Amino acid sequence: MPVYQSSQFNSSGAGAPDLYVVIQPPQQSYVNGIPTDGLGLVGVGSWGPVNQPVTITGQPFGPITVRSHDIATAAAIAQQLGSVHQVGVRVTDGTDAKATADLMDTAPTPVIGMILTAKYSGVLGNQMTAAITAGTAASTNKLTVSLPGYAQEVYDNIAGTGATFWSNAVAAVMNGQNGLRGPSSVVVAAVGASVAAPNTTAVVQFAGGTDGAAITDAILVGSTGVIKTGMYALSNAGVQVGNIVDLTTPTTWPSIASFGMQSGIMFHVSNARATSIAASVTALATSGVDSYAMTCLVGNWVAWYDTLNGVIRSIAPATFTSALQASLSPEQSILNKIISNIVALDDMTPYDDTAIMAAVQGRVEMITWGIPASSGAFGCRVGQNTSSDPTRNGDNYSRMTNYIAYTIASAYGRVIGQPQTKGLRQSTKASLDAFFSNMDRNNMIGNVNASTQPGWNVQLDASNNPTSQVALGDMQANITVTYLSIVRRFIAYVQGGQTVTVTPTA
Repeated sequence: MPVYQSSQFNSSGAGAPDLYVVIQPPQQSYVNGIPTDGLGLVGVGSWGPVNQPVTITGQPFGPITVRSHDIATAAAIAQQLGSVHQVGVRVTDGTDAKATADLMDTAPTPVIGMILTAKYSGVLGNQMTAAITAGTAASTNKLTVSLPGYAQEVYDNIAGTGATFWSNAVAAVMNGQNGLRGPSSVVVAAVGASVAAPNTTAVVQFAGGTDGAAITDAILVGSTGVIKTGMYALSNAGVQVGNIVDLTTPTTWPSIASFGMQSGIMFHVSNARATSIAASVTALATSGVDSYAMTCLVGNWVAWYDTLNGVIRSIAPATFTSALQASLSPEQSILNKIISNIVALDDMTPYDDTAIMAAVQGRVEMITWGIPASSGAFGCRVGQNTSSDPTRNGDNYSRMTNYIAYTIASAYGRVIGQPQTKGLRQSTKASLDAFFSNMDRNNMIGNVNASTQPGWNVQLDASNNPTSQVALGDMQANITVTYLSIVRRFIAYVQGGQTVTVTPTA
């Protein structure tokens, strides 16, 4: 009585009379929507890998630094605004260098026994120290590497004398110590020329680390290809909103919008500081960008209090709006949402309706002092992307479309290679229906004027899969979804007076 998994059982090969038990997986599968809170940041740092996406926990790019394009600054602001998932890409101008330290011996003319080099370039590496002291066990030594903000690394009980000790110390740093601790996460080591005992009294300071932070907007955008740099390193990084920190060059916007369309990332970009609404509209029009993959901010920059450095700094508004966008569910708009932690705007002059309409018609976004939700708060005043199509220019369209499209893309690769059977069609349709039903139930989609009807429809049957198409290997699902409308104008007609007769309505 053999037992098989369904993928292992071949009924045509089961010739012997017997009982065959075949374990089958459940036919109904369910789809989880992709995370939508991923915020991609591209900028400069004082530590960390270059042109590689890194999930930001702690300070992987070093501390907040007062300068343009600082990725740690953008991450701190995003966290203040409720963003919990950021992925950063650090870029440099190519002049960045790694800090080093030479550990010497006790010869009359000291010789280098071991060279320690910071794992990453940047000035943070200059804060590291290294020291060799007596080990816990007899006739051994201990190497301690310290970097503020990171766990101290201790390599204890390194045995050997002369050149043997130095080789063993390098091996401990590079390979770890027999399960006691792993390889170093902050330095790499190389053996020097010494054959003498180590200096066990000196604390050696690292030096020579530089950030390479004199970058251009072109470096921030980067290049695509086998090795992706800058913005393009966010490919497949699991982010849905992007901010290329303090980028203000309109000629880069077409590349940003194009990449956003290809990768499902909604980018926020800013005009240069003090660029008016009219000039911002002109810059967008001149750039030629007309896309739901990008939101373009007027150049009214934001004053933000940097508590670490104790100064008020001017920050590009896209840093705030992108963080807010990433913190919201995809059916939501940033329109009329309060933005906290803003000290002031460069221009605090209230915008009148004419100015706001100029922004709306010009396809740009802006942060204002005073919004419908609160006259005493900062917030987003437009809630749109740069598309000229009125059916697709809401920021919620960008988010919802990417959410649905990339959820389907991530969940249904499994149908490729399977025979197109009635069961495959039914199970695929059922899981799609379940996904959209959950969205409908959670008030993410639906027709408010027909609330008893579903807000979606999935067609996957013979009517849209003719034999001629099936024979070519195609299976097609036609999906229609009604997005929730964003209230842009609330119009209240009021009729009052002593002669008014009230007729209650349902």
